[in-house]
Amino acid sequence: MIYVYKQPTAKWGFLALMVFSFAMEYFRQKSRRVNRLVLLVLLPFMRRHEIKGVAATTPLLVSVTFLIWTFPLSTVELALLFLAFADPLASMVGILFGKTKWLYGKSIEGSLAAAAVCSFVFYAFIWARLGMLSPSWSLVVMAGFIGAIAEALPIFNLDDNLTMPILSATGLWVLLFFSGYLV
Repeated sequence: MIYVYKQPTAKWGFLALMVFSFAMEYFRQKSRRVNRLVLLVLLPFMRRHEIKGVAATTPLLVSVTFLIWTFPLSTVELALLFLAFADPLASMVGILFGKTKWLYGKSIEGSLAAAAVCSFVFYAFIWARLGMLSPSWSLVVMAGFIGAIAEALPIFNLDDNLTMPILSATGLWVLLFFSGYLV
């Protein structure tokens, strides 16, 4: 997790990684040779549309860099945990069990799974950070829905590795600030 490092070091480190990632994407798009070299290393980790497009790591690095320069560390950690757990679970549940569509083709079943896992992650995080056995259930439920909505909204058709953490962090920061849990 990011908190292993001192925050100023992480800020500059992620900024450097983001710049490197943009440079790699630029040269990958301009040179077949560079693209082949990058694919040699990263192909096992890439989805089909990333081979000729932008790799998912670039928007993720942009969002992480933005988050650590903008939000308190606890908000950054929660937003990235939401992305790590809710995004794949919502996709899996939506693909396997999703029957009822709502926002932009997303399934209610997948979004409810995202809300449930985000609620659990929020509860566990608050408990682990503050040692509180029972944070307010209304906050837990609101945090879950913040994560689910952030996962479901396609902002300008941008990669959800970019939009979900930023939307989650924004909603979580407001929730944590006004509830007094901002740590």
